[in-house]
Amino acid sequence: MKILRRCHSTVRGLRKSRVPTSGFRSILYYDAQGDAGLTRAWVMMAVGLLVAALFGFGVTGWYDRKRLHRIPAETKPEKPAVPA
Repeated sequence: MKILRRCHSTVRGLRKSRVPTSGFRSILYYDAQGDAGLTRAWVMMAVGLLVAALFGFGVTGWYDRKRLHRIPAETKPEKPAVPA
């Protein structure tokens, strides 16, 4: 019984992946029916992608408005001490 409790506590920590898991389950066991959770999984993944893209473009736009450089400026090589 102690092993089961440890296993369930691990599964509880992974609860954030419930939506993709339900979509995967609907594909495996329920012939990819939308009512079994596949539609909800696709919608939630699309929402997550949209939020991530908006956040990424927002941070990039803010970074550019502040005129911060994402790539370090090129420096000229130093002259050798003794001319060749």
